[in-house]
Amino acid sequence: MKMLKTGKRINSHRKFSEEFKRKLVDDFEKGVMSVPQMQKLYGVCNALIYRWIYKYSTYNEKNIRIVEMKDSQTHRLKELEEKVKELERTVGQKQIMIDYLEK
Repeated sequence: MKMLKTGKRINSHRKFSEEFKRKLVDDFEKGVMSVPQMQKLYGVCNALIYRWIYKYSTYNEKNIRIVEMKDSQTHRLKELEEKVKELERTVGQKQIMIDYLEK
């Protein structure tokens, strides 16, 4: 935010090229960056990024809402997947022991 010496704010209006907008949408679609990451990196309001996604996305259909998982949900999903793998290994080991004991 820019300010004059008198303490008044100077409103600045930035224009973004269509190429820049399409690059952000492409990065979002490929999973390179999430909207919050783009917002922090480029200093662009997330509502504006979502507007570009709705406008330029190749996957977007009219009246479809884009839902993005938050980092904590993604982390929780990975934790649960690891737990499932661990339990599957344990069950497999137990099955081997049962087969061995039955013989």
